[in-house]
Amino acid sequence: MKLHWQILVALGLGVKRNWHIFFALLAGITVGIMFPIVNGQQTFFHEVLSFAGQAFINLIQMVVIPLIVSAIIVGIASLGDSKQLGKIGARMLLYYILIATIAVSIGAGLSLAFKPGKNVAATINQQQAETVREQVAHIQTDKTNLSQMYLNMIPKNPIESLAKAELVPIIVFVIIFGTALAMIGDLSRPVVSFFESTFAATMRVTDWIMVLATPGIFALTAFTVG
Repeated sequence: MKLHWQILVALGLGVKRNWHIFFALLAGITVGIMFPIVNGQQTFFHEVLSFAGQAFINLIQMVVIPLIVSAIIVGIASLGDSKQLGKIGARMLLYYILIATIAVSIGAGLSLAFKPGKNVAATINQQQAETVREQVAHIQTDKTNLSQMYLNMIPKNPIESLAKAELVPIIVFVIIFGTALAMIGDLSRPVVSFFESTFAATMRVTDWIMVLATPGIFALTAFTVG
């Protein structure tokens, strides 16, 4: 599922104004069907929809990382009990490792079973077909794929992971960092206070963004369907 559809589902399930979201979703689908893009030529109307929808997505993505980082650090640092911290941290890491393992296993299994790109239609560009075959061959022959995935969960440079919005390495680092803060007692107060303020400010920004949820989802859905 593409990111924008994941966001739409999450908003539809979790936002207090969910009936507005549902209405915007239906209206966007209707408008997209009524005014489709013909022969790949976008009208000014479609360009406006594209701009508004992408702007809304960018605003949401803007707050994701600071919200996750500050929430996890504040949550872990506030627990205090080292035994409880160890259990929670271990469970969170195991959860992400398990989910990632399942995802890779399913992807590799489906590739082996269906061999995408094997019988590519002749109308597809030969270079594109070759790219698909190379990707499938890489999945089938790379024996270290799973171990490399685990290594990639450990960020070499947390700042670089933040810049690239690599969520899993960020979460792994934040869990470790939050646990360390919880174990150094009063010395952690300045840092924890900073992230408490960051979390509060990010939540306020999120509230502002949610005011734009209805027109943003309408524009995004209408452009995607159209």
